[in-house]
Amino acid sequence: RKAAASGSGSGSGSGIADPVSMKLEKLFEEYRGKDKIMDEPTAYEALQLAQSQVRKTITTLGKFQEGTDVAYNCSMELLQRHAKVSVASQLLNLLVQVLRETHTPCNDTWITRMEHISNAHQEAMKNAANTMSTVESDRLM
Repeated sequence: RKAAASGSGSGSGSGIADPVSMKLEKLFEEYRGKDKIMDEPTAYEALQLAQSQVRKTITTLGKFQEGTDVAYNCSMELLQRHAKVSVASQLLNLLVQVLRETHTPCNDTWITRMEHISNAHQEAMKNAANTMSTVESDRLM
């Protein structure tokens, strides 16, 4: 529950954290509890690490739930804490692709999560409105 609320939840779940999940967690941890917002290059690095972790967790380890959790939690952190709509949108695209590939059932948990994503996306768009072009804003809506 804590990871879903405040963190990326990027650990491997095996009790032994791999280097990618450790680096991803460290990136997010540097900004937690502070008034500091990630800059674009750092957010993009987090995106690349999260994408790698999601793909590895699903394709190599076969841990579908864990992979979708990483994508969801990282996306929410990027949206809620950092208002990184463009970066989060790329990770959300991967999340949807993975949900389809793994035939994840549409259940109450995922309906609630999609509502949270929608709300976080709308709020992040409001927060980022002054910093993005109209073209970018239209693309992300």
